[in-house]
Amino acid sequence: MIDDNNIKIWLNRFFDGETTCEEERELFSYFRQKNILLEVEQYREMMLWYDAGLQVSQKNAIEENNVKNRWFMSQYISIAASIVIVLTVGFSYIKQNLHNKELYEIYEGSYIIENGVRNTDLSEILPILQENERFIENNNNIILDQALEGVEDATEREYILEMILN
Repeated sequence: MIDDNNIKIWLNRFFDGETTCEEERELFSYFRQKNILLEVEQYREMMLWYDAGLQVSQKNAIEENNVKNRWFMSQYISIAASIVIVLTVGFSYIKQNLHNKELYEIYEGSYIIENGVRNTDLSEILPILQENERFIENNNNIILDQALEGVEDATEREYILEMILN
């Protein structure tokens, strides 16, 4: 603790650059008192100036660090968001291509004859092939419903389904 008895020692340590930040705060606190030793009164203005300057510079340093941290954080967030977007687009592209590849493998060798012209371009005929599949599926369901209409016996229903589906 700094008091009138040891203030000169503390001042010498301060001027020699041997004080810690905490010790300097105590030293500045001493000079903020109304009554201090007359022998060190000449240093009051300087110490109060240091005290005010350090408080301002510490606040500025903290604000500067906060600004830098926010800037770096925004950069990291931007980079992370970019990576997520690239991965999302990439995976959806790959998924779509795999789906298309599977479709093309299923329909490989298919063709449609329109107006006497054979068309084997899957990109053109795929929608027509899929529409025909839906048509056939709907008709199969209608045929099954008609075949099973009025049949109450479960064994008989299974036999009819097996005959139609195989």
